[in-house]
Amino acid sequence: MSATLGPIDFRSLVMTKHSRQVQDHVFGRCGAAVGSLCEAGLLARPELGSSENEVLQWWLVSAPLAARLREQGQAVLEFDELHFWASTAAERRLEDDLVLQRALAGVTGDAPPN
Repeated sequence: MSATLGPIDFRSLVMTKHSRQVQDHVFGRCGAAVGSLCEAGLLARPELGSSENEVLQWWLVSAPLAARLREQGQAVLEFDELHFWASTAAERRLEDDLVLQRALAGVTGDAPPN
């Protein structure tokens, strides 16, 4: 008995790839942890310049991703061996965030999105 495969959904394949990259390099939200570290004087909140760049979410990220985000001008705080990315986008899924996609492309060697 042979199985018949349906048409390939390329959008799903791309999203699966992005999801895997996000899982490999973004470990979770950490706004409360960053807030506590700042209140304790162990971290200094970054100056972002304008209200357009207001930090909406903090994410714990891998060291390679943190380096790529910094290269793109993103705010990344470091505490010991932990790297916190200040995301200014809250309305979309991480997989849809173009800043994150560009940084991940640099980490994984893929071509960055336009």
